[in-house]
Amino acid sequence: MRTSIAGHGFSVDLGDEWVVLEGWSDPSLQRDHGVCLRHRDGLQMHVGGYGLASGTVDELRAVLSEQNWASAPFDEVVVVGATTMVSALFKMAPPWDVVLEGFVMNGRDVANFAMPGQREAVVAARAAAETLARSVHFEAQ
Repeated sequence: MRTSIAGHGFSVDLGDEWVVLEGWSDPSLQRDHGVCLRHRDGLQMHVGGYGLASGTVDELRAVLSEQNWASAPFDEVVVVGATTMVSALFKMAPPWDVVLEGFVMNGRDVANFAMPGQREAVVAARAAAETLARSVHFEAQ
């Protein structure tokens, strides 16, 4: 099921693995904060627009490495296609071990996603998170 993120200029395909968390369907909340999703295994992921107007793969990788987590990025993945995605894991302070964070762009617009949790659970859900991220469809402006 494809769902639009109000005010962010894109939609994502939730498939059968993701649902919008209760309360996050409110368009005014989405405009201000993006949306929180829940994976079928219980992990939560935040998805929203990002203030980078456009960028190259190297620029996205630089933005990813500048995120304010407890470590430098590791286990980085770059996928180039109709949209480009960069993602990596970062260590976190308790109660979570790691966060998977990434960016998706179409050469003009950028979306961001982040999924914190215990390392084993995040690693197990990473493919589903990155599939969801690659499903981003930016609206024509």
